[in-house]
Amino acid sequence: MNQVQKGGVPPVIESYLDGEQVQIRPFLEQAFWKEDWHQALTRYFQPGMHHYFWAESGMGKTSVTVSLMQTLLNTELTPGRKWAFLTNQFFSFQDEEGNAKTSYPKGVHHYNSVKWMLTKIRELKGQGFDVAVIIDDMERFFVDNDRHNGKKKTDPLSDAIRNLVKYRKKLGIMVWTVSDRDYGDFEDYSTRQCASDVMWCTDFDVRNKLAHSAKVRFPIRDYWYTCSVDEGNLIIPRTSWAYEHQEKKKGFFYDREGASVIKIGDGFDIAGMFDTFDQTPTVEIWDKVTKYLEAPAEKPASKSSLDRDTEIAGKLKNIGLTDEAIEWVLSVPKTTLRRHVEKSGEVWGVSDRQPFMFRKVKASERLQVLADSKEETSETPS
Repeated sequence: MNQVQKGGVPPVIESYLDGEQVQIRPFLEQAFWKEDWHQALTRYFQPGMHHYFWAESGMGKTSVTVSLMQTLLNTELTPGRKWAFLTNQFFSFQDEEGNAKTSYPKGVHHYNSVKWMLTKIRELKGQGFDVAVIIDDMERFFVDNDRHNGKKKTDPLSDAIRNLVKYRKKLGIMVWTVSDRDYGDFEDYSTRQCASDVMWCTDFDVRNKLAHSAKVRFPIRDYWYTCSVDEGNLIIPRTSWAYEHQEKKKGFFYDREGASVIKIGDGFDIAGMFDTFDQTPTVEIWDKVTKYLEAPAEKPASKSSLDRDTEIAGKLKNIGLTDEAIEWVLSVPKTTLRRHVEKSGEVWGVSDRQPFMFRKVKASERLQVLADSKEETSETPS
């Protein structure tokens, strides 16, 4: 146990270096409470683990992930492991003159599609790296089934994220999911296959009590923790990448305006790929992934005949044709056509915009038109 873990106060606890280091003391002396850092590293940070970071907006979730990422990329602290991170977070580098440009630290790779992410993971694993994937700002593109009154409502991207978490051990990757919303799928006490192994949260009351019990006078905003591990709370200092660029003279920093919204990737049959995972041995899983990544791009699905008939039927009804006439023209039961038109969100009826554009003209009306025409002709001077 280090001096902080024993309850003592290190002599340089309040010494700082221009925001580039949280404290002069070595990281190992300030990192974790009630747990040795190397034990925490072995137990909680390894391929196959799922970390879920949840707190309200502005509470520092991304700062925590960035600090952890910078820490794990420090090979002196992680002997025996060579980490690489894929993240949808944006990074920039600021030089000594205050000029900033988009750039990523060594070991950090940006992605904006699941297809590119899997391609890069395959490459990095082939180079001997342990790979961690960070999915930040999930509330912007992830659909939670629990928020729809028990009705299953999802989309291909959300299903892909769930499957990435579900099959993380088979893929041999560590996954960090980060969101403003509390997703039931990812809570650590969930019985679902996407449940997190460690759920990070932010609670200032607990953090203050933790600091008081440790008799440590440090700036509270520089430390983060989780209460979801067996040994108790973990404390981690905020590292240089997590400081805003105004607070530093030079270095990397992340974009606080939000991470990239990710997509699946053009022509990638990701649902078909994950459907094969339960029948695929772990040693062959990346061969299976490669097969789908290198498959020819899917062509956009063409409309089925019923979809086309539904579209035509809606237009015919809009211009005033009867149900029976539409049924006869398309050779599809009128009840089926009506049901599918209404299911698509359209109204089964005559359009208000052009209500009588194609209305049938009765014989009596034609006679009246002819009579009016004759009167106009007789009154015209020769």
